[in-house]
Amino acid sequence: MPRDAVELHVERPDLLLDEIAPGVFGKRFDGPDGTYFPIVYAAKAGSGDVGRFLDALPHDRVMKFPCVVSSRLQGMLQRRGFRLTHEWSAAAEEDVDVWVRP
Repeated sequence: MPRDAVELHVERPDLLLDEIAPGVFGKRFDGPDGTYFPIVYAAKAGSGDVGRFLDALPHDRVMKFPCVVSSRLQGMLQRRGFRLTHEWSAAAEEDVDVWVRP
């Protein structure tokens, strides 16, 4: 690993994240272009908690999930009508993948 790289190993990510729904931890940011969820973590994989969270998201504003690396979550988003788009990220200084449900 390069000297300037940082590797983070966390046994309990729920200690660093907010509980955004029962059994689901992550971060939520409301912006003028929609609500962003840059990280979503199930306390217990396979419990259905993330699916219930996605199903309960309000439909009165745009929901966005940037930089999704989990193929399982990508499939869940796609089945719920989210579409893969690209959006400029000032932090990354490049376009990034964003799953969007208008």
